[in-house]
Amino acid sequence: MGVITGKEFIERIDWLNTNIWLNGTKIEGKKSEHPAFKGILASKASLYDLQVHPDLSSRLTYLSPETKEITGLSFLQPKTKEDISKRRAMMEIWARHTLGMMGRSPDYMNSIIMAFASSRNLLNGREHCFPQNIQALYERAVKNDLSFTHTFITPQVNRSQFNLSFSKEPISARIVEKNENGVIIKGARLLATQGGLTDEVLVYSSGGIVDEAEAFALSIPSNSEGLTFICRESYVNGDSSFNYPLSSRFEEMDTILVFDNVFVPWERIFFYDNIEAANDFILKSSFHHFAYHQVITRQIVKTEFILGLAQALVETINIDGYQHIQEKL
Repeated sequence: MGVITGKEFIERIDWLNTNIWLNGTKIEGKKSEHPAFKGILASKASLYDLQVHPDLSSRLTYLSPETKEITGLSFLQPKTKEDISKRRAMMEIWARHTLGMMGRSPDYMNSIIMAFASSRNLLNGREHCFPQNIQALYERAVKNDLSFTHTFITPQVNRSQFNLSFSKEPISARIVEKNENGVIIKGARLLATQGGLTDEVLVYSSGGIVDEAEAFALSIPSNSEGLTFICRESYVNGDSSFNYPLSSRFEEMDTILVFDNVFVPWERIFFYDNIEAANDFILKSSFHHFAYHQVITRQIVKTEFILGLAQALVETINIDGYQHIQEKL
């Protein structure tokens, strides 16, 4: 398949029919038509459309040597300085299209999936680790141009990771059962941006794990049975891009994930019951390098947009001749 269009992205998200709750109510119907989500989904879809635009396709995609299909450049595992430059140029084009205001544009999570795959050998030979599953995820993501969100923060009540045993039910998401087919996960995780609005959810730890039951990493479909996304209050106040130029297009929504006995098959698991892997894989992998590369590229564009906005205000009210105004700009 390779790269997808915006229309195909929207159709996939609507088909998933993920379990999203907003203001105490379950969202019914197409997510792309709901007031809280249609703006960000349309903006995201427009990014996918750029990949197939005749004037931009060569700068946003590459021919995958593995799949022989046109693939998004954010999935490229760089081997040379030229590859790094191509990735940066691609991310800059997407960032300019969104004014740098979309913190979780697809290239961010694609970079993380790519980084995981390029670092999978760190798990070789380690107990309860399956580096081949990370590679399988990467290949699946490349072939289908999948979109992702991620969650790696435990609920604040249990942020120290020490369970004080004041609750009979798990608070932080943990493995509560294993069988020949996979594991069962119960509990909550924070803080998935665009939760329920992507193909899959990448679940891992950012360190500080002391309990084996919480030492796992995996990726599952967003519509997995028992998985619920609970939204914060929406910032969307209206559809008008004139009256609400940012929130109507770039309100990405943050969600709490609740795992209610969610089944995860073994082939979806990267590691489990391995505290050492849970605490050092992110640190030793290329995760931070490639994630920050995307973030800094986007933030530069965002800073330029803010400077341009300030300059436009100054010129509009004709105060650009004042020295202290020039100094502030």
